Amino acid sequence: MASRARRNAATTISKSGRLSVLRWRSFLRLESRNSHWSMAWDGRHPYQNRGLRMSNVDRVAHSPSRGAPTRLGRGFRGCAASWVAACAMGLLMACHLVAAGEPGLMPPYVDKSTGEEDAIRRRDEWFIKTHALDRTHDARGLRAASMQDQQRIASRAAPELLSTSPRWQSVGPRHIQFLDWAVGFVAGRVSALGVRPGDDNVLYLGAAAGGLWKSTTGGTTWTRLSNTFDSPSIGSVLVVAGASTNQDQIWVGTGEPYAGGCYTYFGRGLYYSNNGGASFSSRNGSGLNQLNLSVINAIALKPGTGQTLLAGGFGQCGADGSISGSGIYRTTDNGLTWSSVFGPADVTDVIYNPNNGSIVYAAANGGGVYKSTDAGDHWSQLTGALPVGAAAGSVRLAMAPSDPNTLYALAGNPVGLYKTANGGTTWTLANANACEGQCDYNLTLDISPTDVNTVLVGTIRPALSTNGGTTLNFITERFGSAQRVHQDTHVVRFSSSNSKRVWIGSDGGLWRSDDLGGNYTNLSDGLNIAQYYDIALDPRNPDRVYGGAQDDASQVRSDGDNWAVTVQTGDGFMNAVENAIGADNGRRVFQNSYPDDTSMPSVNLSANYGAPNTFDSLATNGIGSKEPFPWVTPMAVTQGMLFIGSNYLYRSATNQNPSGWIWTKVSPDLTGDGSSISVIDVTRADGGTPLRVYVGTDNGHAWRTDNALAANPVWTDISAGLPASRITGIAAVPGNADTVYVTRSAFGSAQLYRSSNAGTTWQPGGTGLPNVPATCVIVDSENSARVFVGTDIGVYESVDNGSTFTPMMLGLPFGAVVSTLRMGGRHVLVAGTYGTGAWKIDLVTDRIFADSFGQ
Repeated sequence: MASRARRNAATTISKSGRLSVLRWRSFLRLESRNSHWSMAWDGRHPYQNRGLRMSNVDRVAHSPSRGAPTRLGRGFRGCAASWVAACAMGLLMACHLVAAGEPGLMPPYVDKSTGEEDAIRRRDEWFIKTHALDRTHDARGLRAASMQDQQRIASRAAPELLSTSPRWQSVGPRHIQFLDWAVGFVAGRVSALGVRPGDDNVLYLGAAAGGLWKSTTGGTTWTRLSNTFDSPSIGSVLVVAGASTNQDQIWVGTGEPYAGGCYTYFGRGLYYSNNGGASFSSRNGSGLNQLNLSVINAIALKPGTGQTLLAGGFGQCGADGSISGSGIYRTTDNGLTWSSVFGPADVTDVIYNPNNGSIVYAAANGGGVYKSTDAGDHWSQLTGALPVGAAAGSVRLAMAPSDPNTLYALAGNPVGLYKTANGGTTWTLANANACEGQCDYNLTLDISPTDVNTVLVGTIRPALSTNGGTTLNFITERFGSAQRVHQDTHVVRFSSSNSKRVWIGSDGGLWRSDDLGGNYTNLSDGLNIAQYYDIALDPRNPDRVYGGAQDDASQVRSDGDNWAVTVQTGDGFMNAVENAIGADNGRRVFQNSYPDDTSMPSVNLSANYGAPNTFDSLATNGIGSKEPFPWVTPMAVTQGMLFIGSNYLYRSATNQNPSGWIWTKVSPDLTGDGSSISVIDVTRADGGTPLRVYVGTDNGHAWRTDNALAANPVWTDISAGLPASRITGIAAVPGNADTVYVTRSAFGSAQLYRSSNAGTTWQPGGTGLPNVPATCVIVDSENSARVFVGTDIGVYESVDNGSTFTPMMLGLPFGAVVSTLRMGGRHVLVAGTYGTGAWKIDLVTDRIFADSFGQ
């Protein structure tokens, strides 16, 4: 470790604690060699004055005897200085500060080299809360019923090809250019991969929230297959080769396996195709013979049969958020009927012995590894060196294709790699430190088709062993500009016909290597699977779209359907573009990410029209300590003024120097219980006075101020008449701010409320909206009677002031989870989705659709 530190470091801390300068390069590393702690700064993306994040990345790489990685420290407030300085806090730490005269603080370089356990947890909590999954019985079933209603309505309309209604068109991303990093471009989270046996050109890719995709060109081009699915979330894919590719059998398990709790919300069981994916049918049985899995992690076909399969996964979510029905189910009639053969257990893998269909193995989280010798009728837990029960933790299992008696398992806490060479009778611990981090989220493995000792393990990064797991060598670089493959690995896969070829699927897309990780081909181009939390439009041009995506940072649509990362923020969230006069119109672009480790908001500003690498991080002067800034921090802008919210509303002038940025608290606690503001609606973009602002909270409160630019704005509680559930959207009618709409995250009651007197009274509306959470609302800029609502299953339109709604889905992926709706110039509506990218629709039906980016 010390030698590599000397090669790369600008400064290092000696064992005695003295600070010595070695040489200046673009990378700063400070470390304590005796404790294996390190802190790093990539000079191209310096940390702001919150201080450097301390990590144990070197401990993972160089201390294999140690346990699974944990964060040793958090970001801390730095020292004001014009050069890099050292701060004594028990151990010697360092903080990078902005040199005197710098125009602002560079955006925080989000170091993900040791994982993001806390961020993943907060992301899960955010999703569950914003979709009302923590307080709704059978949300999965309610969503499914709503999608069936939507399909029935669509079946009564004109055929899609003959319809004259406005049609949604994709605006990408076809791919997302990741700054100038070696990774190139990214797409979104890949959760499953199926490869046609013997033909590596035919791939079936499952996305976390973007559906099923097929390539017949080895991944250079992709086609979305799952427009008939009522789930956008794919957990597993099994490909059974037919006489030709259009006779292949494809089994697809839905429900994304890399998130806990009620993410089963999206799972809809099993789908089957006997024509290479040209069409699919549901194969879940019914009644007492039903497949009761909402997350299907594994599908296995019994050797020598075409009708008998096992499916394993997680069960269904109950009213209290618990999951029941988990385990393994068997069908002997190609999925028409099912019976439970193992459980309850959260099954992650099911594997038949290809030479003996009576022998089956299974892995289960919190249980361990199991074996059946009677085709699944009875199971025994494999013990010996293997962890069992709660001590097993997250568990994965793989069988060597060249020897079915050789299996590897990942299990335990810390996660170890275990091996058996005798069908599970005995096991040995091959490697005690097989997890680089966050292995409740990313954990997978596979074995070479020709060599039982060549193993791939995927955690944060993929690692390769050629000696039976004794040593694991990372085959991609750690997080940073040199990494060639996006981290957070969910898929590692050997080719069945080429032992040197592997595929790596991660939070950024899909990569292939033909030399076991020496070189990579990026296969993410054309996968429109980005999970956008929010989008915003350039006021000069609605075809220029800004977005914040899950684990793929803040972005901008840069060229046609190609997007580009603007600032590396980990998860990118809210976006706001200032509508100004003349050349300043669209010049200032604000994008934010999750709050830092001290609960301070993370907001970045470009004063150069949002161009990549032109963002500075805004200082947090004036913001109170430890306020509940939410995971997705709400943000809105009017000409000259930016607003963000914790449980208080803050404002700041937009023409400040980022390094001296000052925020002013302009409200009391608007939640009453320390919850968070969820949405801010600024009713006019020109910054004129008086400025009315509406605010909604995640505990169901709504507020209004009619003088948001005053020294001490006066606030009116307008919650009376609104149910106590999270407010997801507020939209005032353009030119008439007294008429305002509110959407809610709720099942079982009205998702939309309307007021014609600025919130003094409210009336439920929205007849025809589906019984799922509504996520956003916007009013047509040219027709105030026309209202659009985004929901968990698509976009709905009203032409009678929000009284009644019908689906507005022509061209939009079936079941799209709409996160944001924005109205742009030229009468264009743009939707951001959580899993299928961004889409736009021309609201003028009698003109040819045009795009200034020349699509």
